[in-house]
Amino acid sequence: MNRGFLIIAILLVLAGAAYYLRWYGFSMSNDDNKEKFNVQLTVDKEKVKDDFAGASVKAQELAQKTKEEAQEAGRKLENIGGKAKAKDKEDGTATAPGQSGTPGGGLNEEKRNHLVLSKKTIEVEQGKKTDLMLTSTGGDLKTMQVAFFPSDGSNLQASGGLFKPGQTETNMTVEAPKDARNGTITIVAGGQSEVLSVSVK
Repeated sequence: MNRGFLIIAILLVLAGAAYYLRWYGFSMSNDDNKEKFNVQLTVDKEKVKDDFAGASVKAQELAQKTKEEAQEAGRKLENIGGKAKAKDKEDGTATAPGQSGTPGGGLNEEKRNHLVLSKKTIEVEQGKKTDLMLTSTGGDLKTMQVAFFPSDGSNLQASGGLFKPGQTETNMTVEAPKDARNGTITIVAGGQSEVLSVSVK
């Protein structure tokens, strides 16, 4: 019985929305003796078609905007990586042209930090937090702050991720507020990124 009532309620809402959008209308007339009334339902097919076309255009615009935002985020990450390389050169960590850093006279390869997550997928209850470990191997063990980028609409939050000089392990905290949804958190450090999948219960 409850299921039938729910279906009826949904149909009424849809009918009301369609009437609000002027997809259909009613007209009334009576015969000459005024004892009978005629009710006519008119559906505006062109209005329905135009509304669906407008919704499709808006969806395409939203997809394009999301794509452009992702590209912009990628460019920002590249700029961060470029600034880090320039700083390494100023500190004298980059190999100068003509110097031999490996047997055979070749140039040293750029040292990179390899980021490892203790888990690739976690579950977090709404309103609670959970911790996981980050491990950095290779590269120079200098101070390094990990950057977090939660997926749009997830409302997830991440903090921590500070590597101190000589430290190879640190913790990060993932929090799921009351309005959090399933999503991902992109973790970026040392020119490398990892994706953590978060399931909100």
